[in-house]
Amino acid sequence: MLTIEKVMAMVDALALQVTNEAATQAMQIVGVSLVVVIVFSIAAFIAVHILKRNMLEGNPAYTKDSALKARAELMRLARNKKVEGERAEEMAHRLAVQQGLETQRAEAKQLAQESARDTLRGAAENAVGFSCPHCQIEMSGDEELVVCPVCGKAQHHVCFDLGGCFNGCALEYVYCHPEGKFSDLKKPN
Repeated sequence: MLTIEKVMAMVDALALQVTNEAATQAMQIVGVSLVVVIVFSIAAFIAVHILKRNMLEGNPAYTKDSALKARAELMRLARNKKVEGERAEEMAHRLAVQQGLETQRAEAKQLAQESARDTLRGAAENAVGFSCPHCQIEMSGDEELVVCPVCGKAQHHVCFDLGGCFNGCALEYVYCHPEGKFSDLKKPN
């Protein structure tokens, strides 16, 4: 027969069993929670690392590298354009020789170049440290620069080869810096 003491003992045993199961479940929940926290911590660390690396790409050292790569691509495009332009210039040169205008143009051009040489050299030297109007990259003294004799605007030689004068001037020649010479745009160099 069941007595109150036996029932109480059974209730205590059942309570102890339930308590042990609850403690086991609680430990499992804590373990899973720790695993989730560790996984999210690792994911956050990786995200911060990637973000930090991407932010470093905005660093001037990285920007200069990408600018140099872009400049190399511009040089390649300029060479291709120059080959096409040389063919057209050759045909125009033949026509000018046939019409006898070549000597008159050469004399007028030489007079204009000599009178503008110092002004154009000064424009090129003053442009060092400023941004090229085409590509917005700073021009330095050791780079090849071109100065338009019409408007006096200095720009990178590569940028000029790709787009002509920034102001759209129609030119027969340009001043090249630092060589200090004039480059004829009507015949191949």
